[in-house]
Amino acid sequence: MRVFVVALALLASFARAEAVSDSWPTFHGGYGLTGHSAAQFTAKPVRLWRFKAAGPVTTTPVAGAGRIYCLAGDCTVTALDLSGNKVWETKLGVEPTAETTPPAPRQALYVTAPLLFAGGCIVAVSDGGEVHVLDAATGALKWKKPLGVPVQGQPNFAQAGGRGVVLILDQAEGVLQALDLADGQVVWTAEPVDRTDGHVSVGGGRAVLGSCDSAVHGISAADGRESALVSMGEGKEMAGGAAVDGDFAFIGNRAGGLACIDFKTGESPWESEESEGELFTTPAVTEELVVYSGGDGNVHAVKRDGGAKLWTYESGGMVALSPVIAGEHVAVAIDGVLHLVSLKKGRKEWSFQVSDHVTSPTVTAGMLIVGTDDGYVLAFGSPGKALE
Repeated sequence: MRVFVVALALLASFARAEAVSDSWPTFHGGYGLTGHSAAQFTAKPVRLWRFKAAGPVTTTPVAGAGRIYCLAGDCTVTALDLSGNKVWETKLGVEPTAETTPPAPRQALYVTAPLLFAGGCIVAVSDGGEVHVLDAATGALKWKKPLGVPVQGQPNFAQAGGRGVVLILDQAEGVLQALDLADGQVVWTAEPVDRTDGHVSVGGGRAVLGSCDSAVHGISAADGRESALVSMGEGKEMAGGAAVDGDFAFIGNRAGGLACIDFKTGESPWESEESEGELFTTPAVTEELVVYSGGDGNVHAVKRDGGAKLWTYESGGMVALSPVIAGEHVAVAIDGVLHLVSLKKGRKEWSFQVSDHVTSPTVTAGMLIVGTDDGYVLAFGSPGKALE
């Protein structure tokens, strides 16, 4: 009976968390990685606040339950309120495995994967596969589990048999695991699909990932069985994330193409080839269009239905990170500069030199949030919201 009550409470916490309209639980928006928020922004935002983190912030902050969560280079997870004030701070580490005299220090962790916000928890996964789940309200460690596999992609969240699970991808073997968010127990383990350097997306009851064998895989979130396989042809390895909306996914590849995947037919109805560089970023998707960027420093928009080109924004930069859509604007970080581009016309409306290197933006509470390589988290928004 106690287990049933705990399960109901946990599911209720999922519902409350996902009801927050300003939630941005992954590096690219919702669990489908569609990178889309309906929030409206002024064409000329200002810097609202700046927070000095414990080290370089190289992964995109996430947001949920009225807070912003960032990961600093020394594996310190920090929660901020919407005004940029620190709420709590937790440093991750590996405890010594044996008693020593004097006591051995905690071993350092290295974390490349972005954070995940789900069910009132923050999930952080080290490069060596150690999963840390923190209470998002307090920063207290709820549980941790060493998987002993290399992990660099975004952990994600899904429902499996009525319970919430964290999805973790073994980069080397392409093995996806589902862990119970409540206690870390393994719920299912999928068959290997090949090396996978990108992120896991969730939508339509399936986990979606692109692999180094130039294929897009759909894996049932309920039991881990492969439910779809779409081969893209030689030379189209994938190392970014798929933006998943219902039965459709949109994903880039090494050849510079952006493919639409239809899971109902098991085919790719179209592929856009506007990018002149490898396309290992994650696109942003609305009901009408898809926006993507790549190694050529440009941003492209195509029609969702058919893939026809709408516009190209030539930034003059070198590398454009994953773009996001905020209302009538596209926000994208290019060579340390944050750009706002008109969603309809692809024209630049604003730019700001943030740092040498800056993360893709988070969209929450009417703000754009980014992290920087010199250890700051910054918020941009309407001048009327500027803090004294």
